[in-house]
Amino acid sequence: MNNTWILGVLTDLKTFASLNGLTQLAGELDSTHRVATAELDALMERPVVGSETVHRGRGPQLGSIGTRFRA
Repeated sequence: MNNTWILGVLTDLKTFASLNGLTQLAGELDSTHRVATAELDALMERPVVGSETVHRGRGPQLGSIGTRFRA
């Protein structure tokens, strides 16, 4: 999952705010960038749908009873 583009957008907004004297907004955008980074990192660490540890109701899951393919 590649949602890291949002970090570039936040950086651009912070740069604009800083260059235009919007210091409070720049600070808020810096905090927002940290939150976005943490949440994106958490998304990357989630188990992939279909792994043996996760069942999210989307059809057969690897590791579930009765879903192993046999030759």
